[in-house]
Amino acid sequence: DSCIGHRFPTFRSDVQFSTWMDKQLKGSTMSLNKSHGLRKVATARSRELRRRQTPAEARLWQVLRNRKCCDLKFLRQHPIYHDLEGRETFYIADFYCHELRLVIEIDGSVHDTRREADDKRDHLLELLGLRVIRFSNSVVLADIATVLNTITELCTNHEKGSATPR
Repeated sequence: DSCIGHRFPTFRSDVQFSTWMDKQLKGSTMSLNKSHGLRKVATARSRELRRRQTPAEARLWQVLRNRKCCDLKFLRQHPIYHDLEGRETFYIADFYCHELRLVIEIDGSVHDTRREADDKRDHLLELLGLRVIRFSNSVVLADIATVLNTITELCTNHEKGSATPR
Protein backbone atom coordinates (compact mmCIF):
# COMPACT_ATOMS: atom_id res chain seq x y z
CA ASP A 1 0.00 0.00 0.00
CA SER A 2 2.41 2.64 -1.16
CA CYS A 3 2.19 5.85 -3.08
CA ILE A 4 5.67 7.16 -3.80
CA GLY A 5 6.37 10.78 -4.54
CA HIS A 6 2.99 12.46 -4.03
CA ARG A 7 0.73 13.75 -1.28
CA PHE A 8 -2.92 14.38 -2.00
CA PRO A 9 -4.35 17.82 -1.29
CA THR A 10 -7.10 17.98 1.32
CA PHE A 11 -10.66 17.85 -0.02
CA ARG A 12 -13.92 18.83 1.63
CA SER A 13 -16.04 16.43 -0.41
CA ASP A 14 -15.85 13.41 -2.67
CA VAL A 15 -17.04 15.61 -5.52
CA GLN A 16 -14.04 17.94 -5.11
CA PHE A 17 -11.70 14.94 -5.04
CA SER A 18 -13.36 13.32 -8.05
CA THR A 19 -13.19 16.53 -10.09
CA TRP A 20 -9.53 17.07 -9.17
CA MET A 21 -8.61 13.45 -9.91
CA ASP A 22 -10.40 13.49 -13.28
CA LYS A 23 -8.27 16.51 -14.28
CA GLN A 24 -5.09 14.79 -13.07
CA LEU A 25 -5.76 11.58 -14.95
CA LYS A 26 -7.02 13.04 -18.21
CA GLY A 27 -5.13 11.10 -20.87
CA SER A 28 -3.32 9.01 -18.25
CA THR A 29 -2.81 5.32 -18.96
CA MET A 30 -1.46 2.47 -16.94
CA SER A 31 1.93 1.42 -18.26
CA LEU A 32 4.86 -0.68 -17.20
CA ASN A 33 7.17 1.29 -19.49
CA LYS A 34 8.23 3.87 -16.93
CA SER A 35 11.56 5.44 -16.08
CA HIS A 36 14.24 3.02 -15.00
CA GLY A 37 14.62 4.65 -11.58
CA LEU A 38 10.92 4.45 -10.80
CA ARG A 39 10.79 0.80 -11.83
CA LYS A 40 13.78 0.03 -9.62
CA VAL A 41 12.09 1.65 -6.61
CA ALA A 42 8.78 -0.13 -7.33
CA THR A 43 10.49 -3.49 -7.81
CA ALA A 44 12.50 -3.15 -4.61
CA ARG A 45 9.43 -2.13 -2.58
CA SER A 46 7.34 -4.96 -4.09
CA ARG A 47 10.01 -7.52 -3.25
CA GLU A 48 10.23 -6.22 0.30
CA LEU A 49 6.47 -6.46 0.75
CA ARG A 50 6.46 -10.01 -0.65
CA ARG A 51 9.11 -11.03 1.88
CA ARG A 52 7.14 -9.45 4.74
CA GLN A 53 3.67 -10.68 3.80
CA THR A 54 1.02 -10.89 6.50
CA PRO A 55 -0.56 -14.23 7.47
CA ALA A 56 -3.76 -13.15 5.67
CA GLU A 57 -1.84 -12.30 2.48
CA ALA A 58 -0.03 -15.66 2.66
CA ARG A 59 -3.35 -17.48 3.10
CA LEU A 60 -5.01 -15.76 0.14
CA TRP A 61 -1.90 -16.21 -2.01
CA GLN A 62 -2.09 -19.99 -1.47
CA VAL A 63 -5.55 -20.11 -3.10
CA LEU A 64 -4.76 -17.62 -5.91
CA ARG A 65 -1.28 -18.61 -7.05
CA ASN A 66 -0.51 -20.81 -10.07
CA ARG A 67 -3.92 -20.11 -11.66
CA LYS A 68 -5.76 -21.99 -8.90
CA CYS A 69 -8.66 -19.51 -9.00
CA CYS A 70 -10.69 -19.53 -12.24
CA ASP A 71 -7.51 -20.36 -14.18
CA LEU A 72 -6.53 -16.67 -13.93
CA LYS A 73 -3.06 -15.28 -13.29
CA PHE A 74 -2.82 -13.27 -10.08
CA LEU A 75 0.26 -11.30 -9.08
CA ARG A 76 1.06 -10.28 -5.52
CA GLN A 77 2.48 -6.94 -4.39
CA HIS A 78 2.22 -5.67 -7.95
CA PRO A 79 3.09 -2.05 -8.81
CA ILE A 80 0.47 -0.10 -10.74
CA TYR A 81 1.96 2.95 -12.41
CA HIS A 82 0.13 6.18 -13.14
CA ASP A 83 0.81 9.81 -13.93
CA LEU A 84 -0.36 12.33 -11.36
CA GLU A 85 0.13 16.05 -12.03
CA GLY A 86 2.73 15.22 -14.66
CA ARG A 87 4.67 13.10 -12.18
CA GLU A 88 4.94 9.36 -12.71
CA THR A 89 4.31 7.37 -9.54
CA PHE A 90 2.84 4.05 -8.48
CA TYR A 91 0.72 2.16 -6.00
CA ILE A 92 1.44 -1.39 -4.97
CA ALA A 93 -1.61 -3.65 -5.03
CA ASP A 94 -1.67 -6.60 -2.63
CA PHE A 95 -2.97 -8.79 -5.49
CA TYR A 96 -3.65 -7.96 -9.13
CA CYS A 97 -5.28 -9.85 -12.02
CA HIS A 98 -4.72 -8.24 -15.42
CA GLU A 99 -7.40 -10.29 -17.21
CA LEU A 100 -10.06 -9.01 -14.81
CA ARG A 101 -8.37 -5.63 -14.23
CA LEU A 102 -8.93 -6.48 -10.57
CA VAL A 103 -7.07 -5.23 -7.51
CA ILE A 104 -7.56 -7.15 -4.27
CA GLU A 105 -6.55 -5.42 -1.05
CA ILE A 106 -6.20 -7.12 2.32
CA ASP A 107 -6.71 -4.63 5.13
CA GLY A 108 -5.22 -4.95 8.58
CA SER A 109 -5.97 -2.78 11.59
CA VAL A 110 -3.79 0.06 10.22
CA HIS A 111 -6.47 0.64 7.57
CA ASP A 112 -9.01 1.54 10.26
CA THR A 113 -7.27 4.91 10.58
CA ARG A 114 -6.58 5.29 6.84
CA ARG A 115 -10.09 4.92 5.44
CA GLU A 116 -10.07 8.30 3.67
CA ALA A 117 -6.68 7.65 2.06
CA ASP A 118 -7.82 4.17 1.00
CA ASP A 119 -10.99 5.63 -0.54
CA LYS A 120 -8.94 8.16 -2.54
CA ARG A 121 -6.57 5.43 -3.70
CA ASP A 122 -9.49 3.19 -4.71
CA HIS A 123 -11.06 6.05 -6.65
CA LEU A 124 -7.82 6.72 -8.53
CA LEU A 125 -7.47 3.02 -9.40
CA GLU A 126 -11.08 2.96 -10.61
CA LEU A 127 -10.35 5.98 -12.82
CA LEU A 128 -7.57 3.86 -14.34
CA GLY A 129 -10.22 1.28 -15.23
CA LEU A 130 -9.47 -1.13 -12.39
CA ARG A 131 -11.94 -2.79 -10.04
CA VAL A 132 -10.92 -2.74 -6.36
CA ILE A 133 -12.22 -5.12 -3.72
CA ARG A 134 -11.16 -5.17 -0.09
CA PHE A 135 -11.20 -7.85 2.57
CA SER A 136 -10.14 -7.55 6.19
CA ASN A 137 -7.34 -9.73 7.54
CA SER A 138 -9.80 -11.36 9.94
CA VAL A 139 -12.22 -12.35 7.15
CA VAL A 140 -9.43 -13.86 5.04
CA LEU A 141 -8.09 -15.86 7.98
CA ALA A 142 -11.47 -16.94 9.36
CA ASP A 143 -13.47 -17.53 6.16
CA ILE A 144 -11.29 -18.00 3.08
CA ALA A 145 -14.17 -19.82 1.35
CA THR A 146 -16.33 -16.68 1.33
CA VAL A 147 -13.42 -14.60 0.02
CA LEU A 148 -12.78 -17.14 -2.74
CA ASN A 149 -16.51 -17.25 -3.61
CA THR A 150 -16.54 -13.46 -4.00
CA ILE A 151 -13.53 -13.57 -6.31
CA THR A 152 -14.98 -16.51 -8.26
CA GLU A 153 -18.23 -14.57 -8.75
CA LEU A 154 -16.25 -11.71 -10.28
CA CYS A 155 -14.52 -14.22 -12.58
CA THR A 156 -17.86 -15.70 -13.64
CA ASN A 157 -19.36 -12.26 -14.32
CA HIS A 158 -16.29 -11.37 -16.38
CA GLU A 159 -16.55 -14.56 -18.44
CA LYS A 160 -20.21 -13.83 -19.16
CA GLY A 161 -19.19 -10.36 -20.34
CA SER A 162 -21.38 -8.63 -17.78
CA ALA A 163 -20.39 -5.71 -15.65
CA THR A 164 -18.88 -6.60 -12.32
CA PRO A 165 -21.19 -6.03 -9.35
CA ARG A 166 -20.59 -2.99 -7.19
